[in-house]
Amino acid sequence: MDTATHPSPSDAGLGPTTLVFAVASVACHGLVRLAERTLPAFLAALGWGPIAAGVVATVGLAVAVGIGGLGPGDSLPRAAVAALAALGLVVWAGAPAIDGLLGTPLSALGWLLVGAMLLAAWNADGVVGPDGSGFAATGALADTDGSRGAGDAGPLRDPRTRHLAGAVGTAGAAGLAAATFAGTGAGAGFPVLAVTGAVCGLTAAVGAAGRRRPDDPDRGDSPSRADPTPVTGVSDVAELRREWESLPAGVRTATVGDGLVRAATSLVALSLVLVVDAGVSIAPGRSLPPLSAFALLVGVESLGALAGVAATPAIVERADPRRMLTGGLAVLAVVPLSVVAAGPDVAVLGVLFALFGARTALRPFRPTLGGRATAPPGADDDRRTVPRTPPTVRGAIRAALVPAPLAGGALYALSPVVAFGLATSLGLLGVRELSRSVG
Repeated sequence: MDTATHPSPSDAGLGPTTLVFAVASVACHGLVRLAERTLPAFLAALGWGPIAAGVVATVGLAVAVGIGGLGPGDSLPRAAVAALAALGLVVWAGAPAIDGLLGTPLSALGWLLVGAMLLAAWNADGVVGPDGSGFAATGALADTDGSRGAGDAGPLRDPRTRHLAGAVGTAGAAGLAAATFAGTGAGAGFPVLAVTGAVCGLTAAVGAAGRRRPDDPDRGDSPSRADPTPVTGVSDVAELRREWESLPAGVRTATVGDGLVRAATSLVALSLVLVVDAGVSIAPGRSLPPLSAFALLVGVESLGALAGVAATPAIVERADPRRMLTGGLAVLAVVPLSVVAAGPDVAVLGVLFALFGARTALRPFRPTLGGRATAPPGADDDRRTVPRTPPTVRGAIRAALVPAPLAGGALYALSPVVAFGLATSLGLLGVRELSRSVG
């Protein structure tokens, strides 16, 4: 058979190689997200506080946002992205012991920073779209969906499919994490998750390499992967100012409001594990270790994200965009302080985490995410389309959110109530701004 005319099964459709690549990528995505979400607990087990967790997250996000700001032709091959993720997870798993093995002076925190930088390419260019978990929950990566390099993602090319796959992967990893932490603490359980994720990442890298063909290079400059507009990047301050000032007043108000809600989420997203760990640990008669409970809550959050993505088409078709956006973000804004108030009540926490995950349903309506939706027939002309901010402004918002985990960690070290109370206040202020744009 002429292989030039008839591609092998491993390169066409859902052949074995493509299927292995897709499944391993989804599994790696979920385990990366769970490792990121439980990183503060791992650092606490090593003797570090929430500020250290904020430093690691901020450095990782800074590198990821920088990679995301590159042109689509500069994206790394899929195999390289997956291999770097696997290496990053291995570094995370062995962080406490690497100095002893290599004689280096970095310390465990230093190696965790190295691992975060290695994972940055996965967070910026991973095959699976962000489901709002892990470092992506901070909001700095919330407007990426892998579209810069989706053409070689096999069955995960469609953005909605990637978001669904991301939620499924995180839910599955949450179940594994719950079982792992049921028998051990963060100090021993976190490396297990990281190593398992590394195995999945390495498998994805091998699968990606096996799918590579001379006529369809696994590169960002492949014609099928071309996207003329990077999703991030502030090329020029003057250009940013011109674009901002050219927007109608209502669009600017809506963008500011949505940006404030994203900032509120960014402040506390990575501290949720510490709140749950502290709250559930004092629950009377508890039978589940706090970290296992947190992992299950992340699974519930992922199911909420899955439901939000699945319901998006119907919501877009029937809902008034701005009313939907204002109401949805109002619910999201009160979640942080409600988590602190819930204490050891796992049932209430489950509802709150599900609501937190279901914010994916608002994605098409959020101006800072580049969303756009049409109101139902009969809506006033000035309410028919959700404001859409230009890429330059969205890039500036992403860059501005990068230090949020560090600021949130510092506030949490001061007081959890202060951190989560400030986040709620900031979110409600954003909702107020959004309501002004609706009116």
